[in-house]
Amino acid sequence: MGLSFFKYRIAGLVSLTFLVVSIASPSISLSPPVASKLAQSNPKTAVDWLNQGLQGIQAGRVQDAIAAFKQAAQLDPALAPAHYNLGLAFRQTGQLQPSADAFYRATQADPKFAPAFANLGGALLEGNNLQLANDYLQRSLELDPKLGFAHYNLGLVREQQRDCQGAIASFRKAIEYSKNAPEPPYHIGMCLSPTRQTRSSQRCL
Repeated sequence: MGLSFFKYRIAGLVSLTFLVVSIASPSISLSPPVASKLAQSNPKTAVDWLNQGLQGIQAGRVQDAIAAFKQAAQLDPALAPAHYNLGLAFRQTGQLQPSADAFYRATQADPKFAPAFANLGGALLEGNNLQLANDYLQRSLELDPKLGFAHYNLGLVREQQRDCQGAIASFRKAIEYSKNAPEPPYHIGMCLSPTRQTRSSQRCL
């Protein structure tokens, strides 16, 4: 499942890219006490730390990004994208429990943040907690019925629960909303093959 890092969000799952505007100014030299006072009067905001974390991800410095996302979340616990990006970064480093914890905090910060519920469900699925995974994935789809990877994860849950018909229905929804994803057709084929519906399986593959 692909992970896409999420920038600061407003209603409607719209991403905002924060731009740093550089204005040329005369070169001046400040004495250390004055410089220190200026630094104290202009501390980094949570959004600054969030953007620094995104820059770390883009540069491949995942641990630096994790530290920055943590700072953002500590400064503004209501900043859901900070928790969400922290969860993605933890997933990237294979830290499943911290990842799930961060996604959970994102859902608490923004109860309408569908991708956070979907990724929390995905993390719980990896931890083999199928019932909770199912609950969070269902919630994500109530919030955003067109979230393809949530349908895919729900299909995996149902496949694990041996509910092949339910799994196939979810995988078909995943195909509908994520047309280029190769995994759902493969899993449809896997669901169909035990029933020996060879021709149908071959069409899905």
